[in-house]
Amino acid sequence: MFNNIKLLLYSKGKRREYSKETIEEKNQTADVMKQRKEINDLNKHIKYLRKSRNDLLNEISILNKKKLELNDEVISFSKKEKSIKELRDVLLKVENMKQKVEISISKQNLHIDTELSRLMDTFLEKYSPDVLIIPSVMNYLLRVVALEKDKGGLENVFILPIPMEKLYESQSEIYHLYKDKISTFFLLLKNKGFVVEGNKEKFLQILRDKQYNRFYEREKETFFVLFQSAAMNLNLQEVIFLFIKLVGERHMGDIYNVSFLNRYLVDRGFHDEEMDLHELYSKIKKENKNYQSLKMEKDLLEKDENVIFNVSQATADIETMGGYDFEHFIVKVLEALGFRAEVTKASGDQGVDILAQKNYKTYAIQTKRYSTPVGNKAIQEIVSGKQHYNANEGWVITNSTYTKSAIKLAESTDTILWDGYKLKQMLEVVNVLDKL
Repeated sequence: MFNNIKLLLYSKGKRREYSKETIEEKNQTADVMKQRKEINDLNKHIKYLRKSRNDLLNEISILNKKKLELNDEVISFSKKEKSIKELRDVLLKVENMKQKVEISISKQNLHIDTELSRLMDTFLEKYSPDVLIIPSVMNYLLRVVALEKDKGGLENVFILPIPMEKLYESQSEIYHLYKDKISTFFLLLKNKGFVVEGNKEKFLQILRDKQYNRFYEREKETFFVLFQSAAMNLNLQEVIFLFIKLVGERHMGDIYNVSFLNRYLVDRGFHDEEMDLHELYSKIKKENKNYQSLKMEKDLLEKDENVIFNVSQATADIETMGGYDFEHFIVKVLEALGFRAEVTKASGDQGVDILAQKNYKTYAIQTKRYSTPVGNKAIQEIVSGKQHYNANEGWVITNSTYTKSAIKLAESTDTILWDGYKLKQMLEVVNVLDKL
């Protein structure tokens, strides 16, 4: 019996061990199945990603094709836009020519008597509206006049937009030039018995022509080098080179400088009529590239070239000069530019340091060797000194700059200013003239 019991216990133990092994095998099988499922899921996901990648590549390919098509359309549009712009420019030129012809015919039919001419000259002398010489401003004012007629009065005309060319701080100032000054002048003419209605456009053009002539004659003093006998033998490219040297690359695009050159080129016979200012400026920029190329060539290959002024050295020397030395240095510069010049006596000079003569004109000049901007006082002194010496022109020359108020005062008193930049340009001009 004892053996039977022992056998029974042994068989139960065996069953437990077998049952345990069976559970472990089942667990392992489950783990394997789970891993296989995860691998299958991953394979499916990889397959999906591959399909998505192919779809994306197809979409990218389609988008690239569309991009190329759009680029072709953009190029086509740009060509059309360029053609439209060129056509618009041609139409604008035709319109301007038509307007010039109409105004020319109108001026021939309009009798300008001595009294009307005198009143116009007095008006221009008092207000000196140089802005009238700018074509865009003139076209703007003509539009204002046309609208004034259509709207039944200036008070009904809104301020028109105008393409700004650094003329005024705001477009409204141009409008008010007409509203406050020119329209009042027209009323004066009407009260004096002149027929104004129907003739405003003609009067405006006559005012513009008169002011352009005044501007040109006045600015000859600034551009006197262009009228030197040596400059008279220059070709067109050389004239533009000299113009760039005179005003400097910084100011060669100034609309008044370009306007002066425009009239000068007609005056010298290079052009039969004035160019569009934008066209002329494009020509100046093109020639400036040639000018800079030649300048670089000289700097690189002709460092020992004999010149009257070594500009770099002279500019450095000026910074160490006293007032007396600076005065005599400016005399030397003026003499090289064709002036007869001498320093005035130290006492009783009335603010005039140098008296110069050229072409039967006398120039009263004050020099300022400063390290700070020159203020109003120098302008006031030269205006007084100019009157004291009965000089034709008053100049102030400095190695520095000028305050805004000094520049404004100089403009209102017709005083010519040379700052350090202008002085440097004139030293280079002296060297150019010496080679002609």
